[in-house]
Amino acid sequence: QVLKEIGDYRANSTSAAQQALKLDPELATALHAMGNNLWLQGEWAQAQEYYERALQLDPDSADIMEDYSNMLSYSLQLEAARKVGERMVTLDPYVPVFLNALTNQYDAIGEHEKRDAGIRSMTELNPDFRYTYVWNIERLFELEQIDELHEYIDQIDLSNWTTAKSLHAAIDWMVNSEQTPDDDILTVLSIRPRFAMLAKRPDIFFDMYKDLSNGRKFPAILTILNPYMPADETRQVHESPHTKALVEEMRLPEYWRKVGWPDMCSPIGEDDFECH
Repeated sequence: QVLKEIGDYRANSTSAAQQALKLDPELATALHAMGNNLWLQGEWAQAQEYYERALQLDPDSADIMEDYSNMLSYSLQLEAARKVGERMVTLDPYVPVFLNALTNQYDAIGEHEKRDAGIRSMTELNPDFRYTYVWNIERLFELEQIDELHEYIDQIDLSNWTTAKSLHAAIDWMVNSEQTPDDDILTVLSIRPRFAMLAKRPDIFFDMYKDLSNGRKFPAILTILNPYMPADETRQVHESPHTKALVEEMRLPEYWRKVGWPDMCSPIGEDDFECH
């Protein structure tokens, strides 16, 4: 039922964008909306065309840049994403969701000092922003400051995300992830699957994405093929058949054949590819 409702919503959203463009083919907001719809349908190349047309008409729209930079990130065009993201934040530096997008891009290309500066900025602007919590949790875990991490969890309002009890349990499991996670921990991991990768459990990470819609799966690509993820199993994850299957499901290879291949993936003949 949920998947049907999502499908209905997307169909209605696409229809509304099409109608708006019939009335005004040069309406940047309608072009932006159509780009979003096409992206969620896996039509990456067409989505890029609509985003770029929208930005030609409204070159200072940070809202368009947020979605476009995210699309570029999740298709592994990381330097292009960073450039759009930096322009977005220059135009509007006080919006946490824009800072989150750029912070994500810095993390993906390994510019961790700039990533951490973005985390600090988000914390100062809105300490209760959900992604402020997520980034602070991941950074403290990465630094192995586990006691400080538990103290931080006790200080933040998790009412719209999860419970402190579940999150404490998830952190303890991430430190020693050999055990099978219980239902409380799985609930946390379903909200933030990347925690499973930080815990060096790619098997659980892949399980989290089996039944998700395209839009929810996009961050998985960036996580899996991020060479800066602090996991010993990075090479094995890149070469996993699960990774290849997910990339194919996202229809990224056909897009890359049109716009160029990212550094970590390359074609094999006309019908195959590898990521490394």
